[in-house]
Order: sequence, then C-alpha cells, then structure tokens
Amino acid sequence: MMRAPLLSIVIPTHDCLAWLPRALDAALGVPGEVEVIVVDDGSRDGTPGFLAAAQQRAARLRVLRHPSARGVSAARNAGIAAARGALVGFLDADDVWLPEAIAPRIAFHAAHPEIAMSFSEYETLRPDGTRKPRLLGYMPRFQVAIAAHRGIAALPGAAGLVYGENPVCTSSVIARRDALLAERGFDAALRQAEDWDLWVRLALHGPVAYSDAVEVLHLDRPGSLSRQAGARCAAVTEVARRHRAAVFARHPAAVACAAARVAEARAERAEAEGRVLGQVTGQVGALLFWPSRRRFREAARALARAAGLMPRVPHSHDVTPAHRGPPHPTLSPRRGERAS
Repeated sequence: MMRAPLLSIVIPTHDCLAWLPRALDAALGVPGEVEVIVVDDGSRDGTPGFLAAAQQRAARLRVLRHPSARGVSAARNAGIAAARGALVGFLDADDVWLPEAIAPRIAFHAAHPEIAMSFSEYETLRPDGTRKPRLLGYMPRFQVAIAAHRGIAALPGAAGLVYGENPVCTSSVIARRDALLAERGFDAALRQAEDWDLWVRLALHGPVAYSDAVEVLHLDRPGSLSRQAGARCAAVTEVARRHRAAVFARHPAAVACAAARVAEARAERAEAEGRVLGQVTGQVGALLFWPSRRRFREAARALARAAGLMPRVPHSHDVTPAHRGPPHPTLSPRRGERAS
C-alpha cells in the first residue's frame, strides 16, 4: 500500500490555464512526502487536456474535475475531502509557492502537531515580473504583534489578529486536515470572505503559527473590483457578525478593529454606488472604530470629494483577484489585497 503523504496541496482552478502551469510546477517542486490535488472547477480553456498530460508525467499529481463550475469554496472543499495528507496546503492557480522556502514550515507542523494552521509572509508579483512586499501599514495590530517575531512560531492572540485584520494570504495557509474537517471547510454560501471566515474558525479551534519568511508570490492582476463591492460588503459584515461574540470573549479589542474593516467595506460599496454621504460615513466610522494614519487620510479624501474639492481616484485595492470560481476576497491589506 502506498504510504500516505504528510501534505496535500490543493489547487482550485477555473479557466486559469495561462497561470496554472507555473503554480503546478511550484507545488510539484515541494520536497518531501507531498501530493498535489488540482480541482478543475469546470474549466473550458484547455485545462482538462493540460492536466491529463501533466498526470502522465507526475506521479504526485491527482486531478479532480467538476463538469460545471461550482465555485472556489466547493473546489477547495473537494480537495480537502480527497486529501490523504494529515496537512492540507492551499495554493491558488495563479500564485506560486517557493518550494525550498516553504519546506521548513512543513517540518514545523510535523514537530508541532497541536498547531491548527499556519500562514507565512508573501510578496505581490506584478504582471511585469517585479515583486513588492506586503504593506503591513494596513494592519497596525498585526505589525505590532510580529515586531519581535523571528522564524516560524506560534502567534499569540492569533484569533483576535485574524478576526480584526486578517493578515492571512490564502495561498500561504497550511492546516491540519482534521481541523479543517471539524470546522466543515469553506462556507460555500458566502460569495466573498469565505477564506477569512474559515481562518477565524481555525484560529478559534487551535493554535496558529506564522512564518516571517516570504514563501508565496501572489499575482496582482489589475481590473475594477467596484462591481463586487456590494457582495464584498455583505460578506464581510456577515463574517464579522457571526464570530463577534466568540472573539470578544478572548480578544475584545479585535471587535473594534473588525468593525473598522466593516465600515470601510460599507464606504467602498457606497462609493461604487455613487453615494457620497455613505462613503463619508463609512470612512469616518472606520477612523473612529480603529484610528490610523491611513484611515485618517481616507476619511479626509472622502470629505474632500464630498465637498467637491477632489475627484474620485482609483484606490490601491481596485484589483480583480484571479478567477478561481466566485470572486475571491479576503479583505486584507487592500492588497493586491487578498490578505486584508
């Protein structure tokens, strides 16, 4: 009988053939006892043929296919269900793992089986091939928490940090499969923020570790996100609501921090809908819930636009994450967001 792998890497994909080979090569290059599960969510761009050929060359590769698109949450959940590893890692089809960089974290999990999940630092990969670090200024609480952090270690107060600011890049996550199953995986009913929702549940479930090494490159593809502002706002509001009580019992300050993020999402929705007063109310509310220099600047800009002193200009978060099923959020550092 074939020995079970330590890690199963789940890659959901939907019409992402332009980027999938690079992600797949990176996943197959991870050293150790690893399997790679690609879940093709109804692709129509030649992905099935590419994966069939790839399977002939790579014994580590397993392919699941949905005849029609069911969404990124369903695709990831199918990968979790099929995984044979005690650990599951998530890699989006247009992102890249740095195989040698991520290997120490796999070893860390093996040595610390109590860790429910871990995540790492990442850099944004621009279309021109240049890289830029994440803007930690978007997450002041997390920035303070990791100021003295070195290497890979448990992250104190992780549930509050994940709930309040969500510093987690989905493509950097490795989690225990039993914890993922206990928490029922990704909530497919959420149109956005399904990843943030799961990370909060896992952080409440058990210890979380963080690696300060850059282990992931996240592709930043430009495009307007305004058409998704309503769904994004609704999802962020719902996730904040459903976990508020549990987080408040452990980390009360995180509730105000998350409320600021909800207020920002409402401001973005109002801006997309042309409601100037709603935009001002949201940005000022975010500033009052959790003050920061960035939020002061955003509130000032909203007030200036309301007074007709400043035209609307694109925000740094006006990007479209690669299509992996339904629009994939993760209110993070307006990242090339994805990690809020």
